Amino acid sequence: MLLAVTMLLSACSSKPSVDEEAEALARAELIKTYNQHKAKIERVALMEQDLTQLLALLSEPSDIKPLNEKLAQPEKTVTVHRAEPSAVSNSYAAASQSAFVVQFGRHLLGTRAQAQQQRINASMSLIQSYYPDMFSTVSIYSQSPAQSRTQFYLTQASGFVSEQESVLFCRLIKASGQPCKLVN
Repeated sequence: MLLAVTMLLSACSSKPSVDEEAEALARAELIKTYNQHKAKIERVALMEQDLTQLLALLSEPSDIKPLNEKLAQPEKTVTVHRAEPSAVSNSYAAASQSAFVVQFGRHLLGTRAQAQQQRINASMSLIQSYYPDMFSTVSIYSQSPAQSRTQFYLTQASGFVSEQESVLFCRLIKASGQPCKLVN
């Protein structure tokens, strides 16, 4: 009898539990999935090795110069031509300063017009830092609806010597990301 009970207990203990069966099934499923995707996994592992090697090569010191050194140009001499005061009439200069006006935008709110005027002033300062004598007579201003006889606040600039100067100014301002158009 003792022998029968021992045999019965050994038979029960050799039978896997429900948790062990589920674990074995999950392990078999993982192995099956790995075998299905083995080629892809190995390819990704090879790419990772290649990228590691590439990063090691790129992180080594090299003879690459920083971008600002590549773009640096030697200073060029600037020739300034000035006209004699008798050659230019004052009436022409005064008329031409107000003859060409560019407009940057129309705004319903004065705060937006002022914000745009500040951005334009910053762009103009940058332009004038590169070309100190250019656009020295240009002034940027905002007009309220009462002054502009419209329902909008207008941000404009005037004081251009010629139409070509105002067109060039608009191109430079547009390059800085601001809208600009010649009004007249």
